Amino acid sequence: DTQPIRTIWMAQVRDIIQGRPVKLRNSLSHPDAVDPRQLFPRQSASSEEQRYVHFTVSRAGMDLEGVLAVLAGHSPDSLRWGSIGNPHRSSLCTQVVSLPLKEWVNHVLPRWSSARAAIIKSSTGRGGTFDIGDVSVQGYPIDASLSSGFRHPQGPAPLDLDGISKAVENGVFVPPPEPERPPIRGYEGVKQASYKQFPFVNYFDLHALDYPRCRDHLIGLAALSGNFRQAISFLFARGYSNAGDAARAFDAGDFTVCAALLPERFQTATEMLESLSAGATWKEAFLSCKASRRYICSGLSWIWNGLASRRISLSRHVLPGDLVLPPASDTPIIVKDAEDARSFTLSDVVLPLNLIDEPTLPTVVDAHSAVIPMLRRISDLAEVPLEKFRPLVSLARSVYIDPIDGGALRVSFTLDRGSYPDVAMREVCGNQILRKLDEKPKK
Repeated sequence: DTQPIRTIWMAQVRDIIQGRPVKLRNSLSHPDAVDPRQLFPRQSASSEEQRYVHFTVSRAGMDLEGVLAVLAGHSPDSLRWGSIGNPHRSSLCTQVVSLPLKEWVNHVLPRWSSARAAIIKSSTGRGGTFDIGDVSVQGYPIDASLSSGFRHPQGPAPLDLDGISKAVENGVFVPPPEPERPPIRGYEGVKQASYKQFPFVNYFDLHALDYPRCRDHLIGLAALSGNFRQAISFLFARGYSNAGDAARAFDAGDFTVCAALLPERFQTATEMLESLSAGATWKEAFLSCKASRRYICSGLSWIWNGLASRRISLSRHVLPGDLVLPPASDTPIIVKDAEDARSFTLSDVVLPLNLIDEPTLPTVVDAHSAVIPMLRRISDLAEVPLEKFRPLVSLARSVYIDPIDGGALRVSFTLDRGSYPDVAMREVCGNQILRKLDEKPKK
């Protein structure tokens, strides 16, 4: 207990360099721990200061600061400290650390790979998390975490020793050229496109439409195609719930038994089955349900995404026949002619009706084959709420699609504050989107 903290750091560094696993203790929970900002206060900025490498560490990685100080071969008081205003963490848990650039290159980088691997392994052994954020020089990124937004694909590789060394020799860190649009990454099965062809977030097509969370889209698409029986069957189809017996009764046409077998939470399906038992047609049973409007909205929104994808590639201008929502109005109108179209921009388009025809409509939804040309059938539906659809053009930046455990997807992107797509993404994903209120723009 009386051993100086610096001696403890030296022993940890020696073990790390020699390849032995090290158990790093949380420095703020250690009995001898002191808030490092009290020992090493942030110094005032000076125009003649040497350049620093900046990085962030979380609470479970606080001992990394001492390791870096020793690896760099200088006393810890030459490190700079600063807190991060993060509402999800205590200010004591997340730090901005600055290290002189020359010392980072000459002392830290040569040992970084083995040291970082050992630190991560040992710091997560007690259930904690090791979190090192973006590393930057003069505000330009060098090494970014997977969940962060912008990357420079043409810039130096993460922890590129040669590139950073040359920057030090030249006395200035030259930022890498910023591409016109960062690329979209993904894997087989995810629809990919370049930003020139697809400059907005297509959040309904990220999953295949037989994915359980896309059930509402399937129901709406089946109804829009005129197949109301299939739309109702999707309410409790196998694979979406534990309603196998009810599904078999539905296939046999025994709607009374099917309604009795459904769990209590299947209120919408029960309501439609009761209408069918009373002699209603498939269409009447579907449209009599209060949720039918929501399903139709969901199906139309999927079609809108497909049409918008083609629309952007064909023309970025408003065309006659488009359904637009004027800025000062709550009622959508149809663009009459080319002169009328010049009064609107692409962001005013609610639905590109001029593209709704048989050649441009999607005809297959995976294995369900639920979508067929539907323009002539829209007039048969009562009160289709076209006015509920708003434009999806967002010009989102830094979109990355990465697979994670369980077969799901993680989508990272950056949107401007207060934009409609920001709201739309929250409507789709609910509370799964974490907001960082201190970030501008939001990520």
